[in-house]
Amino acid sequence: MNKLPKLVLFATKELAGPRGNVWVIGAQNAGKSTLINTLAEKEGVKVMRLTEAAVPGTTLGILRIAGILPAKAKLYDTLGLLHPYLMTMRLNTEEQKMVELRKELQPRTFRVKV
Repeated sequence: MNKLPKLVLFATKELAGPRGNVWVIGAQNAGKSTLINTLAEKEGVKVMRLTEAAVPGTTLGILRIAGILPAKAKLYDTLGLLHPYLMTMRLNTEEQKMVELRKELQPRTFRVKV
């Protein structure tokens, strides 16, 4: 059993204290939302499940996540920081508009018949 998420959660709570702000910041597609989902799972709380996708840029704004930290402490999921070596950074404005996500991804399930 991996104890790392519990250690991260414990350290985060200790550093945040009863009223602190915790901002999860990193490059696009670095796993910020996945980390928050894992912390919520380890804490055993029901929070809005954040989108996890192989496509960068699925978090469209700053999201406040309640329930993981003490009541007056605040946890935020943020947009990914732009990285100069990403392929999307080499696109011109028109090309960026063609590949940019404009709304939150909705999960879909498909059944395949035998």
